Amino acid sequence: MRTVIAQASLHAALQHVMPAAAVNPAIPALSGIRLQADAGGLTLTGANEVTRLQYHIPSDDPALSVLEEGGAVIPARRFGDLIRYLGEEAVALEAGKEMLQIRTAGTVCRLALAARDASEFREAFDLTDVVRIRISNRDLKRMVKQVSFAAASSEARMVLTGVLCRIDGSRLSLTATDGIRLAFCSSELEDSAGEMGPSAVIPAKSLSTYAQILGDAGFSRISIGTNAVELESGRFRMLSSLLGGAYPSVDGLKPARELTRVTLHTASLLQAVEGASVLSGDQQHPMLLTVSPKQAILSSASAGTGEMQVTVPWDGPVSGIPAAPLTVSFNGKYMKEMLRSIASDRVQLVLAGPDRPIVLEPVDDRPGAEAYYLLTPIRTPAVLASPTSPA
Repeated sequence: MRTVIAQASLHAALQHVMPAAAVNPAIPALSGIRLQADAGGLTLTGANEVTRLQYHIPSDDPALSVLEEGGAVIPARRFGDLIRYLGEEAVALEAGKEMLQIRTAGTVCRLALAARDASEFREAFDLTDVVRIRISNRDLKRMVKQVSFAAASSEARMVLTGVLCRIDGSRLSLTATDGIRLAFCSSELEDSAGEMGPSAVIPAKSLSTYAQILGDAGFSRISIGTNAVELESGRFRMLSSLLGGAYPSVDGLKPARELTRVTLHTASLLQAVEGASVLSGDQQHPMLLTVSPKQAILSSASAGTGEMQVTVPWDGPVSGIPAAPLTVSFNGKYMKEMLRSIASDRVQLVLAGPDRPIVLEPVDDRPGAEAYYLLTPIRTPAVLASPTSPA
């Protein structure tokens, strides 16, 4: 393989694929980046046991010249660091049996290959029984940010580390839950699938990686198969295996009965939660929210440290305010993550009682967009003593 490519183009391509390179993989080749040059151009691929990221530079790109076809697997981190610090000039790459020579006008480097045989690199995932949809990159990035944080980090229930993707005619919905909190959002599709599509559980880490690298402009084409999913936008593509197992039923978890509904300024509520958690910490001590006719009061306390109260006034319509203050308790760290994922200026807080899930609904003006969040409350002595607690 021999190619000449502009440093800026090579560096940009590497940024798209390096996040997938595996650390200490069972297959040594997966610790590297595969370069494949042919008549169509240069393709860079990074992969691990679950995900494959690819970036293709076509042969008609003036930044690229393919002098000799071939492939090589290069150590991802070292290669990425080398290219990053080269000057903004042409980079000549020539692969031998054991080494890759990297040459610029003022630099010559020989880097040992991560694998002698490029064929050791994992082949593409098998996509069968595919349903294809199209969505704007901006909408996809927004939706992934809204839900991915709520996926489980523990692999005790592997299926909960993924995001449930469902297609219903012209709508795409994403759901994530770790059993304590739940995030849901849906949006109208640019191109309707026309019918109910398959449900798929996509690894949240893979989906987040794709969304973080993706630009705002343009569209993504999503192909969901029986065992794998493909997302593609322009020169960038992700292939990921799907998570097996039955995703828990999430329909009907949102309380049907509402006791209280109030509207708050999202940034003000987030600031209040962040302030109140200074003393309580993220997990060690629960945070209390007390709703009264004019405002919400967030309070926290920590033995040996002190206590704190923060007041947040209403910022819109309210309904169902009880005569006696209603108090609920929750994990402050989880509430902060939920609020940080909300792009809307205002959010509606819906309470059905101190022992029922806390609901957050962003006030969104985008037509066809829907989102909500559920957080399981914590039963504390202060909540149990609340006048609105069930007898």
